[in-house]
Amino acid sequence: MKNILLLIIIIINFSCNSTVNKEGAWTDEDKDLIFKQCISEEIGINNKSIEDANEFCYCAIQEITNKFINKEAAFEEVSRNPDIKSVWYNKC
Repeated sequence: MKNILLLIIIIINFSCNSTVNKEGAWTDEDKDLIFKQCISEEIGINNKSIEDANEFCYCAIQEITNKFINKEAAFEEVSRNPDIKSVWYNKC
């Protein structure tokens, strides 16, 4: 009986954790949105070539997705502290 109860608890715990991770992680759509915004800014505002903007934005996406758990966390932190952008600007 204890083994069955333990097995049920493990299954429920695993199921709940996998759902939370899927909902909280970066999606491809989130990454695409950030990438498009980055390309637009780098070409339109910073006058970079398409090649330079692509190289920078691929690097920036990598840095951003490593630093923040999801898009919402990234936007929240940047809105509170715009200077945090320098973290990936300096690395890329």
